[in-house]
Amino acid sequence: MLSTLPTLWTDPEYYGENIGIGGLNYISLGLGALLGSLIAARLNDYAYASLKAHDSGLGKSECRLPLLAITSICCSIGLFIYGWTAQSHQPWIAPNIGACIFDLHRGHTHEICSQRNGFGISSAADICFWIPFIRPMLVQRPSLWVGY
Repeated sequence: MLSTLPTLWTDPEYYGENIGIGGLNYISLGLGALLGSLIAARLNDYAYASLKAHDSGLGKSECRLPLLAITSICCSIGLFIYGWTAQSHQPWIAPNIGACIFDLHRGHTHEICSQRNGFGISSAADICFWIPFIRPMLVQRPSLWVGY
């Protein structure tokens, strides 16, 4: 998705916005990451406390994973909404809603990384280092085959 955003907004075949206005559409990604972090902070604390109590008071970092499964589904739903609405030339807000839903997962992933005692920096470095290299290879190619 990240590699298709600039061409989606500036391509005359789709939305034809100039670069300045097209750049404002990145706000939806920031909003999704912000909402993902805020929601994850509350829900992770609740899920961790309840699973820790269920597991005889022994807290493990795996207690934070159930919410990650839910946000992974949000990631897929966001990609679907983004691609479907962009391909069918829906109003500009529709792909932005898909991008916002997609980025809920990223905000939640960073929330989990910040809570890992002793290994948070390692997890954050792994996400920050590999994702920019892997995502364009996985996203740009299929978008050339099916449009957006």
